[in-house]
Amino acid sequence: MDGSCTAILFDVNLSDTVNAPNTNSFSKQFDCFYCVINGINLYINGTLYASSNSSITRYGPNLLFYITIANQLSGTTSCISGNIKTMPYAGGVDKLRIYNREISASEIGLLSL
Repeated sequence: MDGSCTAILFDVNLSDTVNAPNTNSFSKQFDCFYCVINGINLYINGTLYASSNSSITRYGPNLLFYITIANQLSGTTSCISGNIKTMPYAGGVDKLRIYNREISASEIGLLSL
């Protein structure tokens, strides 16, 4: 990142958000996990950093489901946690994994190795 980013935002359908700290370091690994019952959990280098601590309401199995990483959808300028930049994300995502289940803390620790 170039330092202009205020935070990395992990957002699920604008109903629940978790923000990562400001960082210019490429050595950090961010792991964010979403669960309908437990909400969003953000791990940094294998350690729990932030949690939404709330269940996430799904309004129906046939509705669109968005997961936003680092930048909002076009035309969206705010979220629950406040205004965000509408500029493109200035960074990189080298891995994205999507699981069909909630993984355990020990599995998360193995991912950070």
